[in-house]
Amino acid sequence: MDACFYAERLIGLVNVNVYHPFHGRLSIYRGGAQFSCPMHGLTKERKLQSEIYSFHTAQYNIPDASLPGRVGAEQVKQAVRTAAESKLRDIPLRLFNTRDGKIYTNKALITKFMESDQCLSLLTLTTTLDQIMIQFINEVVRRFFAYAMLSHRWEDDELAFKDVKEQSVYDLPAARFHKVHSFCHQAGECGLEWAWVDTCCIDQTSSAEVQRTISSMFSWYRGSALTIIYLSDVMESSVAALLDSQWFKRGWTLQELLAAKVIRIYKKNWSPFIRGAVFNHKDIAEILDALETATGIEQCYLKSYSPSVERPRMKLTWARNRKTKETEDEAYCLMGIFGITMTVTYGEGDYAFARLLKEIMRRTGDATLLDWVGQRSSMNSYLPSSPRCFSDGPLCIEKSNMVFADPVWSLSLVAKIMLVFKKGPRRAKRK
Repeated sequence: MDACFYAERLIGLVNVNVYHPFHGRLSIYRGGAQFSCPMHGLTKERKLQSEIYSFHTAQYNIPDASLPGRVGAEQVKQAVRTAAESKLRDIPLRLFNTRDGKIYTNKALITKFMESDQCLSLLTLTTTLDQIMIQFINEVVRRFFAYAMLSHRWEDDELAFKDVKEQSVYDLPAARFHKVHSFCHQAGECGLEWAWVDTCCIDQTSSAEVQRTISSMFSWYRGSALTIIYLSDVMESSVAALLDSQWFKRGWTLQELLAAKVIRIYKKNWSPFIRGAVFNHKDIAEILDALETATGIEQCYLKSYSPSVERPRMKLTWARNRKTKETEDEAYCLMGIFGITMTVTYGEGDYAFARLLKEIMRRTGDATLLDWVGQRSSMNSYLPSSPRCFSDGPLCIEKSNMVFADPVWSLSLVAKIMLVFKKGPRRAKRK
């Protein structure tokens, strides 16, 4: 967010430094001279693009697009559109606009960008499409589509996509839409034009969209410019109040915390949990200590987590005290953490967790996942039904990171592994 992008050449031999995604300045250097203009307002940016174009064409006699190395307006427009379409493949399928409060689909987002002053500036300033210019275009596109994600605890009467659709959330009743109102407002205050709310931005009637969303959610939080954590049950800025929040008891919030690089925590009244110069609350030692205490997750993972199947038992224990509304979500909310994609089939019950465990074991060969205590899976009696069945360490198998290649196994363990992976599920016996 606060990094600067440097392009060695924007037009001819002119050097450009672009600071800010949202409140910076555009500085142009040529022969020791500097021209600087704020990029806050759209009208100022329109004036800027005209002044820059006139300055370069008049003072430095920039050749037209018919000369070698130059490209025409249509080529530039196509390159800009291609960059925008590529970026949209990595962001949520729908986003709120924090200015007008409406939801935009990917198609509408493309139109919004192509009509923006940022895009018009690119079309005016760009005369070449070399590697440096392509990088500059990609950076402008990235900054335009920077978005905030909401991480919250679902409560009664949450809004759905059908409640918003083409309306502005700002025009809807404040009492019921207060959470979404406030979230969009806070995202806008942080300089972000786009925002995503899981309750409103997913069409639950589309199974394909639900599949895509659940499979992509970790990467969407990871790619966000900011994740706002809203604690509706925290009314004071104390560690005790933070640790007592139900937000730490929900399944989906686990991956949201791990995936987000930049977070800000807000209390029930939408005031920051901690005020100060540090924007990212993951950079505040007091907050990080509290998060470690509340989750049992080491700070190295809280600060920077990469999805993988390494140390699966430890990661399963992170989720053992968390709840989900649907049984299947006990597995689906962990897919991003392990970097695993599975078919999402609501109605399969604890089969989902059994499928997740089998995939983890297939990739890691970690036999300690067969050492658990609790409710059996209805798919296979040698597999557990949920993360609640895992303790901090194996109970019966020695803590030696045993894998399938280990030559020393008990006959009972070998039999379990064969029955887990044999064709056709071994159903638990009915009582």
